[in-house]
Amino acid sequence: MRLFVCLTLILMSFTLKAGGWSQAGQIIEVYNHGYTVMVKLSGTGIDYSDGKCSSSAYYAINVSDSTAFKIQYSQILMAHASGMTIRFYLDGSTCVGQGNNYQKISTLRTYKN
Repeated sequence: MRLFVCLTLILMSFTLKAGGWSQAGQIIEVYNHGYTVMVKLSGTGIDYSDGKCSSSAYYAINVSDSTAFKIQYSQILMAHASGMTIRFYLDGSTCVGQGNNYQKISTLRTYKN
């Protein structure tokens, strides 16, 4: 039983490393390629990809999931236009965006300043 608990905890630690919340900040740039949108936040970027994605300066969403994309893009533009603080939950195991070099935004959270 102890061995099972130890193995479960070890596996959970690997899973937790696969993603997490970005820095909280204001959107300082939105870069739209048509097939992907790149977003840059104020503050220092966080890398949950363990170096798999070559940049943490921008985060990205893809158009491929059109329903989720429309909702996420609307929230990004709203936060950018209003100057609200935003955070992204990043899928550290998936690199997307221009050249597939950026961490994928999975979830967004906005805050009142």
